Amino acid sequence: MTSFEIFSPYTVLCVGGLVVLLLEAFKKHPTQLYSGYLSLATQAIALVLVWRQILLMKSGELSSATLFRNAIHIDSFGLFVCAIVLVTGLIATVGAIEYFERKQIRYGEYHSFQLFAMLGMMLMVVSVELVTLFISLELMSLPIYVMCGYRRDRSEGIESSLKYFILGGFAAAVLIFGIAHIYGQTGTTNLTDIAVALRTGQVSGGVIGNTALLQMGVGLLAAGLLFKIAAVPLHFWLPDVYEGAPAPVTGFMAAGVKAAAFAVMIKFLYVGYTGGPGVSESTNPFLQAPFDQIIVVFACMTMLIPNLIALRQTSVKRILAYSSIAHAGYMLVGVRAMSSSQDTGGDQAVAALLYYLMVYGIMTVGAFIIVGRITGDEKERSSLDSLNGIGYEMPFLSFVLAICVLSMAGAPPLAGFWGKYLVFKSAVDQGFIGLAVFAVFTSVIAVYYYLRILVHLYMRPAVEAVKPDAAGAGVTLFRDWDFNIALGTVAFALLWLGIGPVSVFNVIPDCSRFWNWAQFAAYSLAGM
Repeated sequence: MTSFEIFSPYTVLCVGGLVVLLLEAFKKHPTQLYSGYLSLATQAIALVLVWRQILLMKSGELSSATLFRNAIHIDSFGLFVCAIVLVTGLIATVGAIEYFERKQIRYGEYHSFQLFAMLGMMLMVVSVELVTLFISLELMSLPIYVMCGYRRDRSEGIESSLKYFILGGFAAAVLIFGIAHIYGQTGTTNLTDIAVALRTGQVSGGVIGNTALLQMGVGLLAAGLLFKIAAVPLHFWLPDVYEGAPAPVTGFMAAGVKAAAFAVMIKFLYVGYTGGPGVSESTNPFLQAPFDQIIVVFACMTMLIPNLIALRQTSVKRILAYSSIAHAGYMLVGVRAMSSSQDTGGDQAVAALLYYLMVYGIMTVGAFIIVGRITGDEKERSSLDSLNGIGYEMPFLSFVLAICVLSMAGAPPLAGFWGKYLVFKSAVDQGFIGLAVFAVFTSVIAVYYYLRILVHLYMRPAVEAVKPDAAGAGVTLFRDWDFNIALGTVAFALLWLGIGPVSVFNVIPDCSRFWNWAQFAAYSLAGM
């Protein structure tokens, strides 16, 4: 396979984004449907190309490739995360088409912004050059700043966009400052060369001059990534931004941005920080000890504080926003387990994280677009009381929302349960039993506010009659077919991916493919 063919998924997204943008300039009638469906086709083609490469790598017909003078390294790990971005992007795009049609917003350039943001996410995951990583991060962030304030008729949306832009710019400055420190002490911005320096304390020109500055650089880079995943205490922006942004944008951000940021964190910590399998902690004493403890502190705060705050929330979007923060904490448990390199435990932790990212992305984007549909995405209708009786007025929407919420709570046999189980098990296997117990404890706390959503859906009488056409909330099986297919796919995926890991016990062998692919993707990190 040629380099052009290997890079084709990213080329397709770039060309598709430009075509959608130009389509807006030449269209005769004000509609965003053409742009939306062209965006869907672009993402579908890119997903097929990515999945084909994953299958070829798994069969051994294709090996990992390094492109653009070692700036891009494409392997099964990066391709798996790219697939997560594309799958969640497809669901979010369907939600956006329905949302903007219902709100009579006819400007289709939104879909080009989303394509460029997805291109940035995918390039982030395959970048091994920190400069390329930073450019990709900005390519992801700038369109999302605009997307957050896309509804110019809502002051909350404009505030959301401005707040995210200011704080995101500050976080980007912190991250690039960290990259500058790392370059100053190692003489390189290539992740592979940095990995050697971190493992051995040696650089091409001799030994590392100032380990304190190198530690500061690693810490600043990690801080920039922790802002993107909204880890406590770098989470204060997220509830306001998620509440003010249009619901499809919120779902896309919650799923895609976290997937890209966690993928970068996994690559940097696993490859550059621990050096991959077979490298003991004693080979990197001046970096390993303090950062391990910091990860645990961030994980515990991110699991506990948002779950406690969510107990008092009355806005559905804010509840889901704090839930998103808490899920980042659960994933940080896997990051801590990953940083231990006992046997293949680190590989299993990475595989568990990839599985969790896939499941988290599907259930989160599904929940947000449904909430946007039911509440009309208006602040005065976004309270829990607005869900009263909806379970009987709109059974299809409510059923899928219930599946998503129960999956977030970790109810078996849904995929969310197995995602948490695999991540927590990886922590136990590496000896972090206390951390795993704390994670389970905070998960139990979260069950309360997830059940509140279900109680309002099915156990509270409706305050007023639902007017589907006026509120934009009604769905029938013979209308909005693309939206219904997307929601049906979300529900099916959460059930199917939930059954999958059970096939370890030879119950349903075919459903274990995603878990096997996640494991295969994790093992590819060792080859970097």
